[in-house]
Amino acid sequence: MRNNTNNDLTNDPKVLRIIEAARNRDKNTLKNLSIYFYGSKGMHAIKTLAHNREIETVNFLAPYAKRNNIAQGIAMSGNADFTLEWIKKGASVHRALEGAAAGGHKELVALLLERPWANIYFYYVIERAAAGEQKELTDWLIREYGVSPTEVLNTALDQYGKLSRDYNFAVHIISTYKVLPKKIDLSNRILLEMYFKNRCNIYLFLSGITDNQLRDRYINHIASTTSTAYVELFKDMKYFFRFMNEHGLSANDAYIFVRHASRLTKCFSQCMTGTGCSINCALRSSAKS
Repeated sequence: MRNNTNNDLTNDPKVLRIIEAARNRDKNTLKNLSIYFYGSKGMHAIKTLAHNREIETVNFLAPYAKRNNIAQGIAMSGNADFTLEWIKKGASVHRALEGAAAGGHKELVALLLERPWANIYFYYVIERAAAGEQKELTDWLIREYGVSPTEVLNTALDQYGKLSRDYNFAVHIISTYKVLPKKIDLSNRILLEMYFKNRCNIYLFLSGITDNQLRDRYINHIASTTSTAYVELFKDMKYFFRFMNEHGLSANDAYIFVRHASRLTKCFSQCMTGTGCSINCALRSSAKS
């Protein structure tokens, strides 16, 4: 049974308009919306329809979208038979591979990589998988195809720099495959240096590295790139992890508690000694009375 529009895989208004117009066979609206078929909007609409097995509706969209975009959108849904059907119609295997990788569909990726010359597009598979934070797919590519974890990491970091995302997926690769800081490309080290200007990001980044020796390498690397004393950062992180584990907190919650605890302790000391509070709090007036 077909999903209701409100339950589709995206809530983007333009995507929903494309889907609704396609389902209603509204040619005039689709002509006005055709510009969106040249980017991610159209592909996500096609992905949603293909995911819902609305094959006739996807075929109805064919005159309004490029063949390769349709194949990529279908592949994002993981529908292998429908993807191959469009490849037979002349759609690019390259674009289908990008879609399958972005959707995290390793069976479809494997199927498409078996096609003649498909291996020349292997970089794009890694790129889309990394950009889409597809952990299972990238782990499979590393295991089955011998892809270098360093290549995956640098591809992910490069994509994050363009998309302004956090670095959870990159940390997963670092922690799982023990990738050392020196393996990170110079351009990505510069991006990380900017990312670490926010101290919270340092805590969140390091919290995802479970190996103590590897984490120590990154503490040393971060200290050198942020002009922070290594001993100071090491002690801060040691206290942070102990606090997080003792109280069963997430890294984000632990950071909030640790940072505010430090500020409040300083505030209390200043207020009680009358040396001047740096925070406008109730303790200031009570200290004077």
